[in-house]
Amino acid sequence: LFLVIEYVNGGDLMFHMQRQRKLPEEHARFYAAEICIALNFLHERGIIYRDLKLDNVLLDAEGHIKLTDYGMCKHYGFQSYHKGAKNSTSQALGTSVMPPHCHPLQRYQLRQAREGLGPGDTTSTFCGTPNYIAPEILRGEEYGE
Repeated sequence: LFLVIEYVNGGDLMFHMQRQRKLPEEHARFYAAEICIALNFLHERGIIYRDLKLDNVLLDAEGHIKLTDYGMCKHYGFQSYHKGAKNSTSQALGTSVMPPHCHPLQRYQLRQAREGLGPGDTTSTFCGTPNYIAPEILRGEEYGE
């Protein structure tokens, strides 16, 4: 069995934060904007990404972000993807974040995450990396997008 995945040579944001101690404000804004676009892309497709942390944000050779590790994602209702009608989010991201042409391992992880939630529904699973757990999870509150 061979697993072939894309090589992303820019490292992750944790590496850059440890090396630089802080990012220039313009870089931080750029990365934050791209992360928001990526999360919006997933939300438009009914996916809750539940493991956002510096280690899961990779930088490609041009300095654009790629989210990784979809193992904790939760699917709450898939909206169909129309090949001829890409919206601005999917055009901005291409195929680097998720469907329709995502890596088979990521596709498998998303299939495992589908739990039949509908739009507007929430979840209350206690999950995530301890240092990055959202306050609502620590308080035991439900959460969604």
